[in-house]
Amino acid sequence: MRDPQRMKRILKKLQQLWEQNPDLRLSQLCIWVGVTAQKKQNLPINSDIFYIEDATFEEALDQLLKKDDKPCCEGYAKNHKSE
Repeated sequence: MRDPQRMKRILKKLQQLWEQNPDLRLSQLCIWVGVTAQKKQNLPINSDIFYIEDATFEEALDQLLKKDDKPCCEGYAKNHKSE
């Protein structure tokens, strides 16, 4: 069984990151964290964050909370144009 305490801990961090970036929509925020997690694991960058483990997602949150940079939504949009 996964640790139930992770939920409050991760949601608190997600809230902190969102408060630092209030112009992002929730989905943008989650994709930003997911792409950061994929980079940590040397996975292909895409919008499918379904398979990222909570621990990896939390590590990505920690990384982004320590940085002062903003999400690069333009770079993401260039690689994921709608047909």
